[in-house]
Amino acid sequence: MSRTRMLDKKLLKEIVKGVERTSTVELACAIANISEAAFYKWQARGRELIEAIENEETVEQADEIYVEFVESVERARYISCLPAVDTIQKAIKMGDVKAAEKFLSRRMPGQFGDYERKEVTIKSDSNADDGIGIALIPSMGSDNDLDQLLQQQQSDALLLAKTKTSELS
Repeated sequence: MSRTRMLDKKLLKEIVKGVERTSTVELACAIANISEAAFYKWQARGRELIEAIENEETVEQADEIYVEFVESVERARYISCLPAVDTIQKAIKMGDVKAAEKFLSRRMPGQFGDYERKEVTIKSDSNADDGIGIALIPSMGSDNDLDQLLQQQQSDALLLAKTKTSELS
């Protein structure tokens, strides 16, 4: 990779084209013949300048290319997703139930997601420190008791922890 290139309009277009065509920064940088370090350095500089602009600070005209770099790369990332989104939409229109379910669970997790994240504290009867963890709670109808489910999961987790601890001892 070339490490001496400076960011200019031509290079910016090459990088953006690479981001639009690929799924990783690494590939986009290889296409544009720049190092990933340069890419991330320019991104950081652009974000600093965007923050300065938002704080109504003056930005030199020569530095505006870094702002354009951040904005163009962001736009290119979205553009790179369009073929996948189109494919998903076509699959849904053709009746692919799994694609529709996944789309809805991602787009509207509160209404169509299978699980919610809940933070729970697991208390044990030993002198060990209590721990905090994340539990995936299945979406429940009104006839299910959330407290009962949490207690059962807590008991199961404690039993599993004790079993594994005794196996390691």
